[in-house]
Amino acid sequence: AGALRANAEKMDGNCVDMEGDVARALAKTDEASERVDEAARDAREAITNAFDAFRLTIAEREASLKKLVDDYANGVGLDLDSRRQALIADQRDVRVARAVGGA
Repeated sequence: AGALRANAEKMDGNCVDMEGDVARALAKTDEASERVDEAARDAREAITNAFDAFRLTIAEREASLKKLVDDYANGVGLDLDSRRQALIADQRDVRVARAVGGA
């Protein structure tokens, strides 16, 4: 009976030690879990920020290209209009020359 009591006390001490080990392991697991959650949040935020920057870059480039196209179209329109005006003036000059010259 004495040996059993001594063995039981030793087993009780082992259980208390294991309980402490389990508590420390759980605390480390919780701590690691928090770090993983934080890393996941940071990664999601970084991805969101990267995509926002990407969308902004695309929008800026689109606006720049639209302005270039509009400027080109306006320039071509002005050039065609000035050529048309020059042809009208030339045609008028020909009519005047014919009228004056009797042609």
